[in-house]
Amino acid sequence: MGVGREYLGVVLQLRRLVPAWVESYTGPPELVAAVEAGDAPSSDGVRASADALAERISSEENDGERRGWLLAQLGGISTALRWLAGERLDYRTLFERCHGASVELVGDDQFKQAHALLECALPGKGHVGPRYRAWRANQLIAVDRLQAGFDLLAGEMRRRCRHRFGLPEGEAVKWELVGGKTYAGNADYLGALQTLVRINTDLPISTNRLLELVCHEAYPGHHTENVCKGALGREELSVFVYPSPQALIAEGIAECAIEALLGADAELIAAECLRPAGIAYDHVTGAAVREAEALLLPVASNVALMLDDGATSAEGHEYAQTWLLDDSEHIDRAITHLEARAWRPYESCYPVGRELCRSYTAADDGRFATLLHRQLTPADLAA
Repeated sequence: MGVGREYLGVVLQLRRLVPAWVESYTGPPELVAAVEAGDAPSSDGVRASADALAERISSEENDGERRGWLLAQLGGISTALRWLAGERLDYRTLFERCHGASVELVGDDQFKQAHALLECALPGKGHVGPRYRAWRANQLIAVDRLQAGFDLLAGEMRRRCRHRFGLPEGEAVKWELVGGKTYAGNADYLGALQTLVRINTDLPISTNRLLELVCHEAYPGHHTENVCKGALGREELSVFVYPSPQALIAEGIAECAIEALLGADAELIAAECLRPAGIAYDHVTGAAVREAEALLLPVASNVALMLDDGATSAEGHEYAQTWLLDDSEHIDRAITHLEARAWRPYESCYPVGRELCRSYTAADDGRFATLLHRQLTPADLAA
């Protein structure tokens, strides 16, 4: 049995143990049947299998890039299982050993900068919070017009993505509007170059958020990464593991997607795309809002670190309320979702992954394409 299939066996055992840690399996169905028919796994048993496979890969796999990726994944899985079995590992240690990069509190000066940017950009006077919410309210898209908006934006982003970064023939995304979810959007890769993206219409969607969802979830974000890396034909890439370096790279790519594809013209391009559907887009203010939101991205990661350092839930909520600009109900829901995550360190994959991928690509199309098409780890990017 090849190392890719053995890796899938370990991950499927992990999925039986902690279903929420594994997603989007598109590998051989007979392997699932074999794992499900076996004895119930234990954290120690799965960790032993992961460590044994890592030893084999270290000595037998000749492809250095593939070897490094598999060892990093198995190291993350092994550490997560040690934590699951009761070993005391703090948030920073878990994040570094599982995701392959370091995380620290981001200083409040960055968040003050975001608020100052919005002070100048948003219409009206007074505190930026109410002004931000008023601007967003004026940019909301009616639910019955969302599908048209997605179709227009996805078509244009797909065309641009194919031209700049390459897409395999036959790839496609299906957009599904749903309710009752905790997420805003979720890309479920189905295999065979197809992705189902579910969008939660319980949450209000503004024009700038619509662009973010299309780029983050599809072009050139999660869907594009999946179909491009699928062309490598390596079995280990047919599953997604949350406590792993794979997750950090995936969210880093998705968080950089708009900038990589559209650059400084992102808002203007989106406004032109949406005009045929009669969807107005304040692209001037939208550009400042997107810059400010990027600066505020680490707030939730800071909350996760604070909670691990001993802060109370109330203190975490209060901190988020200080810097985030949505209404109190939305912020409380987001922080409650963070506290309930099956793998809380994932929250830091968004800001840390963004900075790592952004630093690596340095606005270079070729380097962003490399992220999409090659089996790289955070260590590869840092080097």
